[in-house]
Amino acid sequence: MTASLPEHRDSLAPRPLPRRHAEPIVAEFDRETGILRVIMIGDLRVEDLETAVSTMLKHPQFCIGMNVLWDLREATVAGLSSGDLRRLHVFVLVRKDLRGGGKTAVVVAKVVDYGLIRMFEQMCDDVPTKLAVFRELTTAEAWLLADGEP
Repeated sequence: MTASLPEHRDSLAPRPLPRRHAEPIVAEFDRETGILRVIMIGDLRVEDLETAVSTMLKHPQFCIGMNVLWDLREATVAGLSSGDLRRLHVFVLVRKDLRGGGKTAVVVAKVVDYGLIRMFEQMCDDVPTKLAVFRELTTAEAWLLADGEP
């Protein structure tokens, strides 16, 4: 008896891997630099980013206008749509008085994430916080610690 092939060729197609959900947000205060670090991993949804903003604003060391570093090197925002970015912009804009000025550096590893965060950066020109995206952690930290305008 010979083994028969499956009737439908589609059954041999590779199945997509399950979505890797974002891990809980880690917010750490660096006493040496005075920078609050928000660290996330996984496939981020707009809801994950909204939760992270809220977590940041509620952090016991958070002060209005402080510099914040978002470390998304182990995360991706590739699944976000332009509508998601607009929704996040509105979420941030409504809370602009709670955030105040200061600088926010976002560090990403992938080109697609860099491009999406750059789009978001352009949307946020009406927010008092200066936002910039980086591929290198050391460059982001240097920008946050530099005095004056970017």
